[in-house]
Amino acid sequence: MPATEVNRALLKDGIANANIPALLMVLYQMTGKAAWLQEPFAPGRSPGLDDNDSGQLPDEIQTQIRAAAEEAIDAWIAGKPLAIKRPSNVRLAEMLSVAMTEHVPEEYGDIVAAGMGYDLEPATDAVIDADKTAIVIGGGVSGICAGIELGKLGIDYTLFEKNEDFGGTWFENRYPGCGVDTPSLTYTFSRKPNDWSMYFPLRDEIEGYLLDTAREFGLYDKARFRTHVEEARWNTATDQWDVTITTPDGKRETHSADYLFSAVGILNIPKYPQIDGLDEFAGEVYHTSRWPAE
Repeated sequence: MPATEVNRALLKDGIANANIPALLMVLYQMTGKAAWLQEPFAPGRSPGLDDNDSGQLPDEIQTQIRAAAEEAIDAWIAGKPLAIKRPSNVRLAEMLSVAMTEHVPEEYGDIVAAGMGYDLEPATDAVIDADKTAIVIGGGVSGICAGIELGKLGIDYTLFEKNEDFGGTWFENRYPGCGVDTPSLTYTFSRKPNDWSMYFPLRDEIEGYLLDTAREFGLYDKARFRTHVEEARWNTATDQWDVTITTPDGKRETHSADYLFSAVGILNIPKYPQIDGLDEFAGEVYHTSRWPAE
């Protein structure tokens, strides 16, 4: 696509005002030169909470970056392919670390890739037998994640959840002001990006997102609620897991599967403090995970 005079003016103006850390990522992908992610080009941390448009770099370095970006973009417009068409997910996390001037765990690369619309990276060493079956214990964040991935792999599974719905911790904890103290990205599935209203979202928004995710990926068709898993034993005669459950009406059943995923979590059983005189207190006492609905 040849650049017209109008396009040229817009391009030059855009590059002149572009965020330097973002331009560095463009340069790296277009040229394949890792030097753009290193000194003296690597941006520094902003002293404030702005977008760090300058990358805290000297004017002469910024000018060099903008000139190189214009040259690389011109070459791409003229038909030169990207040097790195699809960065690996690990590399995406490394790029984000440079752009954000802080360490980003490599696991975040999966979420970044999903947000950019990239296809999932193929698992080169995975051998999937679609005839296998699985049991998932728990319908919280980990259980939902397991259900999504098993469904994508074509493995039939049953999910047992002791509560009346999905959500796990976010189903049980509903006290006033309940929310997270970790970034919203931590609660985002790579297969379902979400535009959170807050960096530290509150409980209702998290639960809504989890339930929507379960519905979207068909997990309700695989779930059995108000069902308690009593024990799981490996059966050497059948090479399967035998899982004993208690149904909502109190009956005991045993189900078998090739794979077993324990997603019971660590915050689902309340621990009550030992307070002298608590049993004699005449008022109402609630554990935060057993907060009344009204």
